[in-house]
Amino acid sequence: MSKNGVLSKIKARVKKHIPHFGIQAKLTLIFMFLIVTIGGLSLGFVSFFLEDYVVQAVQRDLLSKTEKLAGYYLNFVGYDYTMDAMFEMVADSNYSIVVLDENGEYVDSRDAGALKRVFSNIKDQAPDALAPFVSEDGTKLIKIENRTMIMCTQCMSVNGYAVGYLVLLAPLSNYSFASTPLGLYFFAILVASVLGILIATLMAKTITANIKKLKVRANLLANRRFDVDVPINATDEIGELACSIDEMAKSIQEYDMNQKVFLQNASHELRTPLMSVRGYVEGIKDGVFEDTNENLDVILAQVSRLEKLINDVMYLSKIETAYGMLRFGKVNIQEITDEAFDRVMGIAVAGNIKLRKVNFHNETIFADGENLTVAITNILSNCLRFARSEVVVRLGVSSQNIFIVVSDDGPGIDPEELPHVFERFYKGKKGKHGLGLAIAKAVIEGHKGKIYAYNKPFGIDGEDMGKTGAVFVIALPRTEDGPETDYKKNKS
Repeated sequence: MSKNGVLSKIKARVKKHIPHFGIQAKLTLIFMFLIVTIGGLSLGFVSFFLEDYVVQAVQRDLLSKTEKLAGYYLNFVGYDYTMDAMFEMVADSNYSIVVLDENGEYVDSRDAGALKRVFSNIKDQAPDALAPFVSEDGTKLIKIENRTMIMCTQCMSVNGYAVGYLVLLAPLSNYSFASTPLGLYFFAILVASVLGILIATLMAKTITANIKKLKVRANLLANRRFDVDVPINATDEIGELACSIDEMAKSIQEYDMNQKVFLQNASHELRTPLMSVRGYVEGIKDGVFEDTNENLDVILAQVSRLEKLINDVMYLSKIETAYGMLRFGKVNIQEITDEAFDRVMGIAVAGNIKLRKVNFHNETIFADGENLTVAITNILSNCLRFARSEVVVRLGVSSQNIFIVVSDDGPGIDPEELPHVFERFYKGKKGKHGLGLAIAKAVIEGHKGKIYAYNKPFGIDGEDMGKTGAVFVIALPRTEDGPETDYKKNKS
């Protein structure tokens, strides 16, 4: 086995064991990932930035309050209510207070806890045991009984002599993740995560429900069930996709109906010459016809008609379905029109009808010369069947388009027939197989062009006003873009 084969086999096995996640699961996982990422970044910001900022703010507050409390203590020392009043002043900040004398020995405290025990036993320790605590004024982080605290020390002096020390203490745990504000913040993120996941699940369920409906609709179309409607109430991109699928369903249904009509019409058109041939052959076999040569000529004419019909059907089918059939290159419009004139000249001479070109000059476009000649020939043939004395072909040019306008002086197209003239097997009063104009339309659309028909007196210029007849307009792009507008608007 080759190396590529082994890799393909390994990829297939890996893909087989990878769990399949639907859109709902994917959206939920995406929401969960976003929430966890945002929550983690927020908590990280709090951990590395906000906590440090809060500690610094507490240290500044401790310095301010310690200075005020020291002044208060010096003014009211000796009164029983002094310590209680000082504690009330910092009660809202949850600070502890300790007062030491000038030797650093414990005097009094409020809500000091472990710090009270440390300062009460300071005299039993080494002489320099007090130094780390009260050696200088300011704030510092200390560790007492495995607890980190923020401590602020203020030396109280009178006339330059130290009379004691005031110490304020705040546990660092009050401003970490274990504290109430940060705990509430973490809880809020957790609640937001749960709500986000619930909302994501509901949104994903709504989206996937509509997608499942689209899947049902697509399966119905695959089974050619055009009559079943699957309503989808959505105004987003899924709603737009549902509308597009409905339009596609209508187009497929219309195409399916056209195919059935095409087969019915083709069967009918083929049956007529076949029945005629069969009748003549049976008549010759049974001896009903005496002049065999004349009957054989009739049979040959019917066979030629049948061959022409089959060739036209095959040509139309190729033009409509085989995109590679057209071979594009630079072609001269005047040369193509002259070639079409040559092909129908016999019909014109036989009917004593004049063919005339107006405003023609050497103009080149990017097209398939042979198939474009066929299209113009079919339109000329149609006009020659109805014209009284003349068929006129005009050339119009705009910045983006070439217009070939074919008109006759006949009675025009019946208003009831006008919307159907380019349909396959639709025959007017003097029509043959009903394929000529359908072929012309397929060729022009294969060139990214447009073709349409109308009746005079809505003519293309002044000389046609008041006259009868049909007008066929071919709009071809001079570039690869489609026609910009119709010929009548460009003439104005």
